[in-house]
Amino acid sequence: MAWEFLSQEWFALANEVTADLPAREGSSYRVQYESSSDGATTVWHQEVEDGRVARWDIGPLPTAELVVRWSAADALAVHRGERSGSEALAATTVAWRDGSGARVEGPPAPLDIAETEELARLPFVPEATLVIQYRFERGPFGPVDYWWSFVDGRSAGMGLGLAPEADVGVTISYANMVGVRTGRMTILEALDHGGQATGDVGTLMLLAGLEESEELHAAELACGHSGPVLAVMGELAATPAYDAARAALAAGTA
Repeated sequence: MAWEFLSQEWFALANEVTADLPAREGSSYRVQYESSSDGATTVWHQEVEDGRVARWDIGPLPTAELVVRWSAADALAVHRGERSGSEALAATTVAWRDGSGARVEGPPAPLDIAETEELARLPFVPEATLVIQYRFERGPFGPVDYWWSFVDGRSAGMGLGLAPEADVGVTISYANMVGVRTGRMTILEALDHGGQATGDVGTLMLLAGLEESEELHAAELACGHSGPVLAVMGELAATPAYDAARAALAAGTA
């Protein structure tokens, strides 16, 4: 039997299918979700503590680390499993409180780097022109495809999905992408942890040069608040037990 999305019965099902998830130390997050339609907003929340769902219910969560916002149609489609990881992330807006308590809104990682002032300071590097196709495994809603183009060393565009033509391909986990952008690891370390890069020697050298630049690293460090929270969500969602629970919930969502 399928239950109306976000109804009392739906939350009962959500908590039932996640009741026996195994413990996973460090996999904790507090997220508030919001969906809007015709000027009306529905708010619900999820708290996960060491891999176990502690609370999943209607209403706001004052202690939320992150707010995830969708249209009502996109929220339903995501929970039915009708959106790919890239499509779900493309439909997502995130929000959080800054140090002064003001609410900040913007795109989720990896698109949040486009919002940084530092990105505009990339130096002019003649002939450093290429399109990079990234694949971020274990994204918050599934694998994420993301492309980024550079012209003469400067950012020229980016987006979720597949680029028509890419010069180099990089596959790493979403969590390791966040690790690079927060300064916890280098791109080479991310590739050493199960990643892969494809392309000819020249384009790979261009990619390495861009990644090693101080200006690009400054833009990475200035990224928004969403990456670490979404990374934990992705690592947990990729576990067999959570994936099975999510599939059961999708089947029971009307």
